Amino acid sequence: WIDNMSTTYFHVVFLTVSLWSECFGRKQWNGISRNDAKYHTVSLLLSGLSSETVKSVQEFCPEKFKLLRRQSGIQRSTHRLGRSCPENCVQPLTGGGSRGAARRGTLFLLSRDGRIILKEESFQAIQKLISILDEYQLHLAQGPSLLPRFIGAYRVYDGKTVTHWLLMKNVLNDVPTTTTFDLKGSRAGRRAKSDASTLKDLDAIDQKYNLLLQKKQSLLLNVLRRDTMFLQKHTLLDYSLLVGLVDKRTILRPWRPRRFFLLWRLRSPATRLARQRGVVALSCANHKSCVFMGLIDILQPWTTAKLFEFCARGSIYGYDQISAVPPSSYRERFLMFTEKLLFQRDVE
Repeated sequence: WIDNMSTTYFHVVFLTVSLWSECFGRKQWNGISRNDAKYHTVSLLLSGLSSETVKSVQEFCPEKFKLLRRQSGIQRSTHRLGRSCPENCVQPLTGGGSRGAARRGTLFLLSRDGRIILKEESFQAIQKLISILDEYQLHLAQGPSLLPRFIGAYRVYDGKTVTHWLLMKNVLNDVPTTTTFDLKGSRAGRRAKSDASTLKDLDAIDQKYNLLLQKKQSLLLNVLRRDTMFLQKHTLLDYSLLVGLVDKRTILRPWRPRRFFLLWRLRSPATRLARQRGVVALSCANHKSCVFMGLIDILQPWTTAKLFEFCARGSIYGYDQISAVPPSSYRERFLMFTEKLLFQRDVE
């Protein structure tokens, strides 16, 4: 009886400490500053998430995105986001976006619970998404998919300028990654700077033995083939496979209740994860690590500008080395590189 009481007491204390860690033991919050040039724009956007009466905010295809939010289990999170001040609920996402996006001054924001990314996008990208939205919904409904989960598209007028915003689920939400890779399959310019938070293709080749999976996953390859065929059909390219490398030994340190579900993801069938969350979790061959992966940045169409880039950069670096190649060539190279990196030891 005494032993049972001691065990129960230990469990109560452990649960109390864990809950305290979850609620109060987080890193310091760095929300968007009121002095930020786009603070007012972000404030308007957030107001539009929870109210349909904000005239300066227009949501594209509201009924379709409402259905996507429900299917993704994120409807309540967007409403809570809309009822908060920008400095309390969103923060700039470090390392987000490409160099081109940085030059344009576009903004990446992460919600406080880590579940939602708010990305300032070009109107052309929003138009492209709207044009394929019906087929996108059908694609997600027909089977497992690693495509990003889009949950909203908005137009915001702040009195001076018009900006467009895209809301999506965070692929690596709550995943305590030790290293993150952004993989395209190209080589030119695909080595990260020394201070970069996300590594690229050439860096992944250097660390290929850490990324090798335990066994060949035909499911993963089939899902990638199906998703990339959808993107090729709509002449989309320049997408990436976001891979988060996680050390299994530290997955519950510091311990938080939500971290426990990461272990459930590893035990869960990959089909369920790909269908519900747009991410898969697989164990590595070294038995010490696991990888979480999903597709990102899928809205770049094959345009005249990309054709010129293909001709200009291809003549300098080689047409098979650059990212801007026709969608069919991009898909073929992407699949070949991914399969070699994750399942073969002789990637060069």
